[in-house]
Amino acid sequence: MRPSYGHVRRVVRIERRRRELRREARQVLAGTVSRSAAGLAPSVVLVLERLRELQLAEELVLQEHKAFVRRE
Repeated sequence: MRPSYGHVRRVVRIERRRRELRREARQVLAGTVSRSAAGLAPSVVLVLERLRELQLAEELVLQEHKAFVRRE
């Protein structure tokens, strides 16, 4: 059985959001490395908090996806 357009669209939207969140996490890490290389001391607590926020957001996105998985 083929998935409906609505289901495919929902999965694509979820995957795009997940990739966006991962891209943001890479940007946070790149900015931290850049500031550190420039001799500035980035706040480790703030960086870890931001990464944790992004991780929780990704978990919510994946939970949304699991809510639509068909169970047989």
